[in-house]
Amino acid sequence: MAFESAANCQTVNGAQVVWVGDATLVPGMRPDIDAIYPSYPQSNRVQWGFVLWAHMLPHVPNAQIFGGQATLTLRVLAEDMEGHQRWLGRNFAPFPTDSDQVPTTITLANKTIAKLFWGD
Repeated sequence: MAFESAANCQTVNGAQVVWVGDATLVPGMRPDIDAIYPSYPQSNRVQWGFVLWAHMLPHVPNAQIFGGQATLTLRVLAEDMEGHQRWLGRNFAPFPTDSDQVPTTITLANKTIAKLFWGD
């Protein structure tokens, strides 16, 4: 998982990004897929998960590395067992095209949201 940013970027497969973490394959989350493709490698681990703590992302207006105050574009880079990489997106296309690699943009406003787990 990475987000696009003008500062502290690296170029990965043509996109300027900042790496924020690796997703984890979660076994047993898609038994329907496992039942259809039981002979495929790791067919019981086709679901992945990633926890993104918004307050650990940058506070762009104050130029701080933490605080979660910004509009960011999220990208996901998938890599198969043979090392082929592809950006994933929100759009679905039946055959891989550039149009299915549209990233997701989020707006963080941690200064103004209700605090669920911790105080100020």
